[in-house]
Amino acid sequence: MEKKEPNGAFKAEEGQVERPALLDIVKIDGRWAQVGGAGSVVRYLDTNEEARIDWSGYTLEKRVDRAIRNLDSVGLSMTEDEKSRIHWGSEQKEHPQLREEVTVFGTYHSKQK
Repeated sequence: MEKKEPNGAFKAEEGQVERPALLDIVKIDGRWAQVGGAGSVVRYLDTNEEARIDWSGYTLEKRVDRAIRNLDSVGLSMTEDEKSRIHWGSEQKEHPQLREEVTVFGTYHSKQK
């Protein structure tokens, strides 16, 4: 059984890749994406396309653990268009400012590159 950290992220067992929690934002090979589908699907924020993902094919380059609003503090940025595609729950219509509070888990790169 997989273990989770307090923030909902999946702990890495020996030889496994650390995985983000549902709705976390990740940067994969230079593209921003949001985690969905019980962690096995991502939706790329630049094109809104969904793709299945096998996290074992990726390496976590950098653990970020920052809210969207704090990305610049770690030298990262996201376009307003990409931000507009972030989903965070049923309260998003009533509280659109909460988009800035969604967690950026980290950056990954493909092991095949």
